[in-house]
Amino acid sequence: MHSTRQTDVCIAIDFGTTFTGVAWMVPTGPDSRIHVLPGDPVAQKFPTILAKHEPGKWGSDCQNMYEEDKWRAFKMYLDQAQLRKAHECGVSWAPDSADRALRIAKDYLGHLYDHICRHLSASAFTIDQFEIDPFSHKSWGDCKIDFIFSVPTTWDWGQRAAFRDIVNKAGFGRERNHQIILGLTEAEAASVYALCMLQDGSFNKNDTILSIDMGGGTTDIAFVEVEALEPHKIKLLQQVKGVDSGSMWIDKDFERFAADELGGSKNAQLKRISHEMSQGNPFQHQKLRLGIPKQPNMLEIPIPRNGLCNIHGRNGEKTTITLPRRELERFFDSQFNKIAICTDDALNNFRDGVQKQVDHVVLSGGLGGSKYMLTELKDWISKKGPRWVNGATVHVCPKPQLAVVYGLLMNQRQNVLQTRIARVNIGVVEKEDNEKLPQGTEIHWLLRRGQKRTTGQEFSKTFVKSIKYKGNKLWNVEVFRSDNDSRYLPNTTGDGVESIGVLSIESTGRLRKRSMFMPTKVPYKVNLHIDAVGDYRVDISGEHVNSSTHLHPIQLHDM
Repeated sequence: MHSTRQTDVCIAIDFGTTFTGVAWMVPTGPDSRIHVLPGDPVAQKFPTILAKHEPGKWGSDCQNMYEEDKWRAFKMYLDQAQLRKAHECGVSWAPDSADRALRIAKDYLGHLYDHICRHLSASAFTIDQFEIDPFSHKSWGDCKIDFIFSVPTTWDWGQRAAFRDIVNKAGFGRERNHQIILGLTEAEAASVYALCMLQDGSFNKNDTILSIDMGGGTTDIAFVEVEALEPHKIKLLQQVKGVDSGSMWIDKDFERFAADELGGSKNAQLKRISHEMSQGNPFQHQKLRLGIPKQPNMLEIPIPRNGLCNIHGRNGEKTTITLPRRELERFFDSQFNKIAICTDDALNNFRDGVQKQVDHVVLSGGLGGSKYMLTELKDWISKKGPRWVNGATVHVCPKPQLAVVYGLLMNQRQNVLQTRIARVNIGVVEKEDNEKLPQGTEIHWLLRRGQKRTTGQEFSKTFVKSIKYKGNKLWNVEVFRSDNDSRYLPNTTGDGVESIGVLSIESTGRLRKRSMFMPTKVPYKVNLHIDAVGDYRVDISGEHVNSSTHLHPIQLHDM
């Protein structure tokens, strides 16, 4: 990790369940504006879609294909629990295996990488400030580029590590001068964006913000406190939470409704047509309009022309189905209720741990920009939520669907979110060279889950190695991690504890010849560093020791 290097270009990527956002900036020089890479003309993002049978087709290229010929929502199936659940429920469009889900995500991200490369390389010469154009004197491969990805709150350590591997295989880590950064969660990034963009006196120092990012497949929640306004600084107050709720679940509810209306909830062809209707522009347009005044009570949704020949009403061929607006509201209410339950639980935990009022609620994400969801949330906060949120002011981020990519870049530029909360426990055990540790060996924990940590902070543990004269000058330190709640963290190796690497150590000092009963004492420190992008690194320091590692170096991505 080259955290001190001079980066030429930062590119933020919000890989979403339904859409993927991309933005970029030149972090230094007179022009550090954020540029959005154009995608869908409405969403300003790229549809997260991949063709099943036509290599090279992805995103908007797939919009006019039959639904059965494209992969959608595959991001959520990177979570194996979600994939198993889909298989148990008979979801026909879910990948047939975890390996297939990984390959689909890799192929999609590979197309996205190629598009970013072509677009930025070609458009760089049209930038207003030509003299700061990083591509005017360097090739794409020679430019020092940081690819910064948001990560869902619901992903655990293993899922984040697997995602980094997918991103690397897709090409983002291909060039020597390019590096991959797993940045903030969606809700954290939206908090950064809101603080930096809403400069109308909305926020004051020490204000508490509840950030809710309502996306396509998941909703992320974070609590932050404003530490400073000039420059902008916030700190995370509580571990972020997430729930599987978002706009795609509204689509699924409508799909079931349409199948029933067509009379074919168990007919494969009619189920295919209803799925196609749920993803078509007419229904998606009505979703966007919900909550806007003067929307009719009965909404007509056209049946795709390829399905008309088999669908008949009382007076011949049926061309539309009628969706009552109240039914569409019910679909939205189902998702809002899940978000409200998660938010209520998070607010109660927040009150127990932090004991503060919530001053602001910030909405972001595609669903977060919905007028209907905004109205429902305001009503819930003022009347139904816990009393410590009743007086909060609700803000919708400018360009809510792009809040995450903007927030990722703003944080990279200004390091707005410095204080975060550890989501994993890291510990170490000293052992002899090549020794296999028995279960029950004591672990020295350097960092505990739930512990606050800041950028640049170091956690250390000093050890003293006793070495006899002419004894072995080599030994190891094994590094362990655990996802357990720190209150129930085991003190020894065994269940719930995973080895993630070994550091090899050699004493370089002269061993004193006293007697066989007087070994030389060699002090050394095991250090856990947290760098500017939030990654952990474990190394060894000491006046008379050298160290190398089998993982070079040990990196722990605690996002």
